[in-house]
Amino acid sequence: MLHFVIFVTIFLLFFTNTRSDNDVFLNWFNDQHKEIIDEPVYLSVEGSIPSYINGELIRVGPSIANTDLKNYSNFLDSFGRITKWSLNGNNEVGYMSSLIKSSLYNDSFQYNQPSDISRHIFQEQTIPKTNIGTFDLNLMDNTDVNVFKFPKETEILAMTDFHNMNKIDLKSLRTIGNVEFQDSNTDIPKGTLFSGSHPGQHIDEATGEIMIVNWLGSLAAGGFKLYVYKMGSDRKRHIIGYYKLKYQPYSIHSIGVSDGFATIIVGPVPLSSYKTAINLCLTCCASDKIGEETTQILIFNLEGNTLSKKTPPVANIIIPPEESFFVFHYLNHIVSFNEYTSVSIDLCVYNSMDGVIGEYILGNIETLHNKDKRNKMPYNCNNIKRIEINIDTQEVIAFNELPMIDNKGNTYYIELASIDPKKWGNYACYAYGISYHIGGSILYEDMGVVKMDLCTAYKISKGGLESNTSTITYFHQNNTYVGEPIFIARPGANREDDGILLVVSKNGISDKTMLLVIDAINMKEVARIEAPFHTPFEFHGIFISN
Repeated sequence: MLHFVIFVTIFLLFFTNTRSDNDVFLNWFNDQHKEIIDEPVYLSVEGSIPSYINGELIRVGPSIANTDLKNYSNFLDSFGRITKWSLNGNNEVGYMSSLIKSSLYNDSFQYNQPSDISRHIFQEQTIPKTNIGTFDLNLMDNTDVNVFKFPKETEILAMTDFHNMNKIDLKSLRTIGNVEFQDSNTDIPKGTLFSGSHPGQHIDEATGEIMIVNWLGSLAAGGFKLYVYKMGSDRKRHIIGYYKLKYQPYSIHSIGVSDGFATIIVGPVPLSSYKTAINLCLTCCASDKIGEETTQILIFNLEGNTLSKKTPPVANIIIPPEESFFVFHYLNHIVSFNEYTSVSIDLCVYNSMDGVIGEYILGNIETLHNKDKRNKMPYNCNNIKRIEINIDTQEVIAFNELPMIDNKGNTYYIELASIDPKKWGNYACYAYGISYHIGGSILYEDMGVVKMDLCTAYKISKGGLESNTSTITYFHQNNTYVGEPIFIARPGANREDDGILLVVSKNGISDKTMLLVIDAINMKEVARIEAPFHTPFEFHGIFISN
C-alpha cells in the first residue's frame, strides 16, 4: 500500500509541475509553505500609493493542497493562509504571511509527520481517497474563506462555513486557536455545527455595541433547524430567530444585514447528510434543484425584547421554481421605512449550479489543468439581480436583472463583488468584482477586475435606457490573475468612485505575487508592490484603516 501511495504522490507532483511549465495560469495554484511572522518585511513600491491609504489589508485563502500522504483534489480544501499588507500612507509597505494553524492543520501534521488520521468533510474526495470511518466535525476549521475584526481588538476572527472560528493575532499573524464561545448552557442548541463565513454587522440598539450577525444550523428529524444569532466582542452568541427547513442546504454562504433586519436566502440545492457522512464529500452529495423547487428568502428582526430561539422570521418569501436561484454573495442590503417597510437586496445570482457542482466543480484542480475544459466551463454568477421585498405584506414588489455589458457588447459573469463598505445599507452606483474571459476572450485565464455601474444597469432593467448600454469597465493585463478587489474611498471625495482598489494579483510569467493599487475612476494602475514570495489564489479579506 505504501508503494502505491508513493507512486500516486510522485505522479501527481510530476503531472502538476510538468503542466505548469507549459501553462502559466496553473502557477497561481501552486503550494506555498513559506511564512513571515512576528516581524514584517518591508517592500519597495513601484509608483505612488495615495497618502490616505493608511491601514492593513488582510487576505485569506488556500495555500497547501499536497502533503506526503494525501493530496486535495479541490483547492477549497487546501490548508489556509493569512497575509497582511501594512500600508502607512507614505509609500512604505510591510508584509507578513502565515499558514493558519487550524485544528485540522495540527491534526494532519502531528509530531511534524503527515498523518492519514484526519477525517473530516471535504469539498471533493482526496487522492488517495480517505478511508471510510468516523470523522470529527471539530476539525471543520480549515479557515481560508473570510475574516472579521471587532474594533479596538488585536485579534482577527477567521471563518469557514462551519461554526468554528480561528483567532489570529493581528500583530504577529500567529494562530491563537479556536474561538471559545461564551454561550450560556441554554442559549445555543446542541448539534449546531453548520454556519456561514460571511456574517453581517449590526449595531445593537440598546448598547451601541457592534455585533456579528450570523446563522447556525443543525440536522433534525425531517429537516434542518436554522437559527439566527448575534454576538458581541464578549463571544457570547444569542439566538434571536428560528426556522425549520425541509432539507439541509448545500450552502448558506452569506447573510445580509442592515438597519435591524437580517436576510437569509436558501437556494434549492439540498445536501444529503447521509451520503456526505459516507463519502466525506460535499459536492458529491448535493443536488441542483434550481428550476424545480422554490427559493426561500427569510427576513428576521434583530431588535426586540421577545427575540428567542423560537422567534419566526418576520417575512418568509417564496420564489417560485421557474424563478428560483442560488446565491453565495450579497452586493448590498438596504432597508427603507416609508409607507411600508421594505428590503432591497443586490445579489450575485446563480440560475443553475453548473460550474459549482456536477460535471464542473468549483475549485476542482483537474479541471483547472485542462485548458480546453476550463475554457468552456460555466463560471461565476449568471447575473446580478435586485430584489425588493415588502416586509409588511410579505411579497416581492420588484425583481430586476441588472445587465453587465461592456462597450463592445460582451456580457460579463462576475463574482467576489463588493461596493464601498461605507455605502453598505444605502444605494450604491458602483461595485467591483472579478471576471474571466475579459473582452470576449476565449481563454478562461484572461481575467480582470470589473467595475459595475449599478445605477445605469438598473435604469436599463426598468426600460429607461437602451439594452446595449455599457455598464462594465475593467482592468486587465495579460498573464495577470487577480483576486477580490477592496475599495477605499478618498476622504472628502465628491463622487462615489473616487478612491482606489487594492487587488492582490499573480503574474503567471514571472511567478510573482503583486499588490496592485488601481484608480477606481479610470481603472488604471497607479502602484504595485512585489511580495517576497508567491501566494496562491485568495478568497476574501478586509482593510483595517488606521
